[in-house]
Order: sequence, then C-alpha cells, then structure tokens
Amino acid sequence: MTGPDGDALPSRFAPIATALGRFVGQCAGTKGIALITSQATEAVLANGWVTTRVSVPEQDLAGGRLTLHLIVGRISSVRFADDSVRGSWRSAVPLREGDILSIHGLEQGLEQLKRMPGQDADIRIEPGKGLGTSDVLIDVQRRRLWRLLASVDNSGTRDTGRLQGQLAIGIDNPLGLNDLLDLSAQHDLSTGDDRFGTKGGSVSYSVPWGYGTVSVFGSTRTYFQRVAGANETFVSSGRNQTAELRLERVVHRDSRSKTTAEARIGRRFGKSFIEDFEISQQYRNNTYLQLGMARRQYLGAAQADVALSYRQGMPWFGAQDDLRDPVTHHPTPQTYRYRMFLADLQWSAPIRLGGIPLRLTGTLHGQTTANALWAVDQMAIGGRYSVRGFTGDQTLSAARGFFLRHDIHAPLATSTHAVYVGIDYGRVFGPGTRHLPGTQLAGVAIGLSGQIGAYGGPWGNANYDVFVAKPLLYPSGFPVNTAVAGLSLAVRY
Repeated sequence: MTGPDGDALPSRFAPIATALGRFVGQCAGTKGIALITSQATEAVLANGWVTTRVSVPEQDLAGGRLTLHLIVGRISSVRFADDSVRGSWRSAVPLREGDILSIHGLEQGLEQLKRMPGQDADIRIEPGKGLGTSDVLIDVQRRRLWRLLASVDNSGTRDTGRLQGQLAIGIDNPLGLNDLLDLSAQHDLSTGDDRFGTKGGSVSYSVPWGYGTVSVFGSTRTYFQRVAGANETFVSSGRNQTAELRLERVVHRDSRSKTTAEARIGRRFGKSFIEDFEISQQYRNNTYLQLGMARRQYLGAAQADVALSYRQGMPWFGAQDDLRDPVTHHPTPQTYRYRMFLADLQWSAPIRLGGIPLRLTGTLHGQTTANALWAVDQMAIGGRYSVRGFTGDQTLSAARGFFLRHDIHAPLATSTHAVYVGIDYGRVFGPGTRHLPGTQLAGVAIGLSGQIGAYGGPWGNANYDVFVAKPLLYPSGFPVNTAVAGLSLAVRY
C-alpha cells in the first residue's frame, strides 16, 4: 500500500497493512480485490480517518503483487464559521493545517468546546482546494457566559451546623481559551451564631490544550464548635486549606471508549485550636502526588467509568516530617509519607422491569495501603456520600476500606423527576479497627429527585433531591437514628 504517487505511507497507517495481512498468499479475482479494498476501507474508518480513501490503480497482477493507493485526507484549514466569534479554537481542537483528519481528534475538540455550560458547538467538514483536503468549520452557539448558583442541604454535622448553604459564580471563557473559572463560598445556616459553625470558600480554574487539560483548585474551611468538658464548655476550632494542580491527557479514544492519564500534586495545611491554644499534634503541612488512569466505556446505552490511582505523601515544598513521640522520640505509627492505591467504579444502565423503564446506577470506591494513616487520609463510612442511613456525626474509619452504592431510578412518566431506591454497604479494614465498635455499615434509602425548568432558560432551573434513609447493619453501641432525612436544593441561573 502506497500513496497516490507511490511514496511510502506514514507509520501510523500500519494498522491497515496489519488488517490485510490475512490475504497474503491467497488467490484474488475481481471479487477478491473488491473484498480486500473493502477491508482496507473498514480499517481506515475504524481508525477515524474519515476523509482518507482507498483506491485500486491500474496494474499488472501477473507478478502476484496487488498495490493499493491510499489518498490521505488532510486538513487544509481550521476556523470558526463566524469570524466574529471571540476567543480561539486552538486550545480546544488538537488538529492543525496539514494534519491527517481524524474523527477522534474532532470529537476531542468538540468535547473541549462543549465543556463550558454556556457554550454549544458543532463541527462541519467541507471539501478543501487540494486533493484529499478538507476545511474544518466550527459553529459556536453561546448563551450567557456566566452563571449563578445558590444551594442548601442538610449534609452538615450536629456540632458545626446541619444546614449548609453555598453561593457560587461560574465564568465561561474568561481568557478566550475555552477556559472555566468557578468561585464559591459556603456557610452553615443553622447555628444562629456567627461565632460558631463552618464557613469556607473555593476557587477553580481549568484550561484545555487539545488532548490535555490543566486545572488548579484551592479551598479554605474554618470551623468553630462548642465542646462540653467535665466542668465547663470550651471552644474547639480549626482551619484547613487545600491547593491542587491537576494535569490530564486523553491517551486513547474511539467511538466506544476514552482512556485518560492524570497526574496531581497537592498541598494540604491545617491547624486546630482549643480556645486560643494550638494543638501541635494536629498541625498539617503536607504534599502528595497522585498518578492514575481512567477509562470511560460505552456498552450500548450503558456507561461505565473506572479509575485506578496511586497516591504518595511527598517531602516536597517544605512538607513536614513525620511526628515523633514526645517521650520516646520515635516516629509515630501514623505517617505522612504513605503509599496508597485508590479505585473508583461508576456505572449507569437502562433496564426494564415488567415493561417499566428503569435506570440502574452504582458507585464503588475503595482505598488500600500498608501504612498507618492520620484520620484525614483514612477511609470513613457512614453518611449521605458513603453509606446512607447515618447522620455522619460519627463514622467508622480506617486505613483501608470501601463502600458500594446501588440505586434504581424510576422516572415519573416523561417528566424530569424520578423516584429511586438505594442500598449501600461499606466496610473498613486494618489494625486501627481494633479500636472501633465494628467494621461494617449498611443502609437503605428511598427518595425523589429531579429538575424544574431548563438550564439556560430565562428563569434558570432548580435541581432537588429529598430522601429518607434507614440503617440496616451497624455495630452494637454505634449511635444511630431510626431514620435519617436528606434534602438538597440547587437553583441555577
């Protein structure tokens, strides 16, 4: 197989020759040549080269050699269909003039262009001026390039305020690079006293570059709570800050899957106080590195996402050393230089039960390590984001563990509302569990969730979730309620 002028093909087209290898040594007539050409075309399309063509030139087959010409489809130009569109497509689309036109590259660019909630996009391919060339035209439709969000839920703890509120603003394309900026502020709504409860804020920014995305995130949280002592009540407080840089790159994609590699480096700081006196044992100044792979797989109408990561505590950027026992001066069993593996699996699939359309969703999250960990790095179960049916005021936590959540959603007719039933299970492992009343929790929940209004509409929209959960399995002596009610409401404009 050669180019139309008999020149050698780039090595990236080797899969086509591999697909035709089974025909070597076989006799081929008119139908055989048509089959070979068809197989070569299928291999071309399977690799996403949708404007590349296979042809059979005039030739003498007496020598037992069949030559196919590959007319490589290349890009003559990439541009916005409307020249007045603000910003650049270059940060989103990984293809340039002269590149081989790949549908997977266009899909990646379209995904990056659509990552902004206020922007939609479409890509058109039109014939170029040269042989086998095409122009790529990008149609962009923009709504409001900013959005507001106000939310409230009762996911907080008893001591720092059960009701939690959030105000957030998001800005699309602030630098014209298909970038995103989000700012938020959180505050408890139920203590009734500004001196107590929780408050915090966060900022995140991300910018794409073709197959890659760079993100930065920072957050701060402060809490104040009353703690009853033997003779008096005193105030416990703390401050925590987190900063993280994240790099992602799509290393493979086709019509049914996408594989992504990522690297994260983060810093965590924390201080705790009793009245105005700092608790030195709870001071934190840590650095971590996380490397991972993630894959999204489409199986018909079903979707599965799996992520595997390795995280390690690092001594970089002035991170503190491990603490030492004040008496023996030996290192404490808990370490900031841990090595940890994490796994996440999420799935969603439509099913039918007695003719009723349902959707099955699930989540599995786990971590394992050979090290003893401080509480902030441990796996904790018991609460609406792990095992429902528990308030989250007290949890079971250890260095190793997992939780599994299953939900079945039943839509209400053709509306955007659905009733769901969920069942959760979690378990923790490790030497630290000997100090716990048990290692397993399970709960069941029934709820209603949905959306009112359409995003981008003149009046905005609202998402809600209300549920009642009940504990099913818990250790003797572990504090539980007969039932736990959950509420969350988010209004977007």
